[in-house]
Amino acid sequence: MRTLFSCVKINKKYLAGLLVLMMIGTVAEMMLPTLLATMIDKGIAEESRSYIITIAIIMAVMAVITCVANIVTTALSAKISTGFAAGLRKEIFHKVQDLSAADMDRFGTASLVARSTSDVTNVQSFLTLLLRMGVMAPLMAIAGMVLSAATGGKVSSVLNVAIPVLLISAAVIILAAARYSVSMRKKMDRMNSLFLETLEGVRVIRAFNRQQTEMDRFRDENQEYTKVMMKSGRLTGALMPVIQVIFGVTTAAVMGLGSYYVGIGEMEVGALVANSQYISMILMSVILLAAVIMMFPNAYACAGRIREVLETENSMKDGEEAVGTEKGSIEFRDVTFAYPGGRRGCEEVAPFRPQKAYRLCASEKCPFYR
Repeated sequence: MRTLFSCVKINKKYLAGLLVLMMIGTVAEMMLPTLLATMIDKGIAEESRSYIITIAIIMAVMAVITCVANIVTTALSAKISTGFAAGLRKEIFHKVQDLSAADMDRFGTASLVARSTSDVTNVQSFLTLLLRMGVMAPLMAIAGMVLSAATGGKVSSVLNVAIPVLLISAAVIILAAARYSVSMRKKMDRMNSLFLETLEGVRVIRAFNRQQTEMDRFRDENQEYTKVMMKSGRLTGALMPVIQVIFGVTTAAVMGLGSYYVGIGEMEVGALVANSQYISMILMSVILLAAVIMMFPNAYACAGRIREVLETENSMKDGEEAVGTEKGSIEFRDVTFAYPGGRRGCEEVAPFRPQKAYRLCASEKCPFYR
């Protein structure tokens, strides 16, 4: 990721505005349960209609502020991530233009197309989610835990068990699914390469009646890719049910423990309602953060593939001596040629003697020396 951000810069003004608006929206949203608790304890319990109306107006204003802040932050995060993806595609395109034929063959056309399209899209989606949820979720969790401890008292101790269990469960599932991310991208490259080869050589395939062979090859690759996707899908699909079970058990424990303290007079009804909402917000923020972390392995694998292209050094480099514009002749000295990985030296080539007296090799021992 560091290489990508060094190649493409994020607009710092948009990022600063996003953080400010996100903090404003989070603070406004976190004030709603406290205002509701105040309305229940002072307005409803004392039957003060004017107090209820005043608190209701304040809550409506806070809700509007939260809504506007969320809309603007969504637009800013989309603008930042879209601009970053556009710059990333531009850098990849310019880099590909400078690659030699050997470098192009090393990556493959299908892989380069996938890296500049689907991989960039995955990084863009992760960046959008990171800017929205990855920043807001920790703010909500921290503010929720502070306010829950301030309003709930002993009831908030349920979080001491719920949050560690939730984090450990999410971490185990995400780490188990992460190892399939790189494998999925490689198998997708292989499948795209086979499909591209079939399209380019369709006439030859039909001429030699090899349609069934190509279909069998593609079917095998497609089945391998499907198996990896299904394994990853089963693991990531188990995350939300586990989180929902922990969420439900925690809510039941909070309401049960809170009703006990309300019954013995150690807790107000409004404080119980506010504390239950704060705990719901905390657990929801952990769920959002888990969703961000769940996308990270795939985005990290895609970023690594993009970085591999951007950091590739061109194997064909220009000489250091400048060429003038004067007229003259060109002479080749110590010029050799070999395919990548092939043996070097003219003595390894099958005997061939040109018809004209060209100097093909600088070595007098070489049969090509004339």
